[in-house]
Amino acid sequence: MRAREYLSHSQKICWKKSPKEYMLRYVWEKKQFVTKEMKFGTLVAELLEHGKLSGDLLLDLVISKIPHFEVNDQEHRTDLKIGKNIVPLLAKMDTRKKNFKAFKEYKTGKIPWTQKKVDEDPQCTFYATYCYIITGEIPKDIELVWIPTEEDENGNIKVTGDDPVIFKTTRSMEQIVMEKADMLKVWREIGEACAKELL
Repeated sequence: MRAREYLSHSQKICWKKSPKEYMLRYVWEKKQFVTKEMKFGTLVAELLEHGKLSGDLLLDLVISKIPHFEVNDQEHRTDLKIGKNIVPLLAKMDTRKKNFKAFKEYKTGKIPWTQKKVDEDPQCTFYATYCYIITGEIPKDIELVWIPTEEDENGNIKVTGDDPVIFKTTRSMEQIVMEKADMLKVWREIGEACAKELL
């Protein structure tokens, strides 16, 4: 018995950070604290997904400059098969090509992203592996798009007005292999923990 019948990136990261937090969030469904930065990120994601305007001229101008593909923020499922083991996966990339050969992730925030941080980003690695499982090829077109934000005098989060910063990144076959092994490991660990907790 499991709290979720699939493994997502957010689950994987939560488990690796704190199994206790995972159980509270996914098994006992304790409400997660949402920061104002997270709320703003969600707003931007929704505007991008639906192609809507916010009414904030500066925000709408910045969003108009954000590149995207034909599939936006859409859930998709596939299975990772390693020997006799199957790990059901769920991915929800911010934007991707229909053929899974390219994707982009959007990040808002005050702290600047760097190329090193992007190259080591676990979410991009998870999604690159997901695409590889489907296509048999590592995506050659992976980008992380950072939308710079700041706080106004009232403590509200807003865009700075600067253009989005686009980072191109790649993933190696070694990273893909290691990620697949980590997916299986985490899936097993979560299953064992849920079995004990839910019996």
